[in-house]
Amino acid sequence: QELRRHIESSPKHHMNLLHLLKRRLAQCVGRGMFTLWSYCPTATKPMDVPPLNVAGTVPQRSLQLEIDFGVIQNAVTSHLANLMNPLAHDNDEDDEADYSIQHYVSMFDDIIFQEYDAVDRELFLQWIDFHNGCSAGLRVLSNYDESPENIRTWICYNRPSIPSYSHAGFIFAQGLNGHLRHLMPADFYWYLGHKHEPTTMAIILGLAIARRGTMDTYVHKICCLHIASMVPGGFNELLIETTVQASALLGVGFLFLETRDKLSTDMLLVEIVRRSSSSSSCGGAMDGGGGGGSGMNGGASMNTHNFE
Repeated sequence: QELRRHIESSPKHHMNLLHLLKRRLAQCVGRGMFTLWSYCPTATKPMDVPPLNVAGTVPQRSLQLEIDFGVIQNAVTSHLANLMNPLAHDNDEDDEADYSIQHYVSMFDDIIFQEYDAVDRELFLQWIDFHNGCSAGLRVLSNYDESPENIRTWICYNRPSIPSYSHAGFIFAQGLNGHLRHLMPADFYWYLGHKHEPTTMAIILGLAIARRGTMDTYVHKICCLHIASMVPGGFNELLIETTVQASALLGVGFLFLETRDKLSTDMLLVEIVRRSSSSSSCGGAMDGGGGGGSGMNGGASMNTHNFE
């Protein structure tokens, strides 16, 4: 028991396990490509989404180890403090720990462990769960011989009681397959009413992709309701996540794909230089990235003072 507690509290073992898990978790993306459009669903059989296994085995002791992100976070925090004050540590154990962190933990991991006070399994794996669900959903045939009513029934049959990242990925996959166009307005209300960020993004993007190039009025209204500058007066105080707004703008692009619609083009050009309505750095990066291409349209009049 003492040896087990020592192994479970050792940052080196957890960081080594994290390094191995990254390769294992990347397999869900490869599985989506390998099994693309290979499954014909049955109306009474729910979609099988393989669970993510984040456990490993210590070879020397044959002990099963469940990854503890708290141990890794403490080690990363200590490592960053040592970088800021290199004279505070001068023993071999600290040097070995710093080497392990630099070898196994990426810059992206450092950002996550610094951004959040407490990193747990759910927080670290939430978008991996999304891609895992999307990978499972892409197995469904995009043109299998079923009526729209049966397709809608099957999608609703797989609907969980509480939205999750995994099911959001599954919904996004059905949008890529073109099946979301068979859902009814009441179904979209159920998904959007929970205000679950990844599910909202999946519905908006998936539906816009399924109806791409059609200029569908209903889908356009859904997109506009999630763009802060397009919300009618009196509802501006609604907090819309920057990621959801970015998904809605991208959805408008798909919805008016190759339609040469001037109104939507002007709106998107204005949004490129509009300041982000949220403090999230993701939206600001997207706004700045799009600003470089706006100069190709000579007819657009823009105020350069709007750039951050």
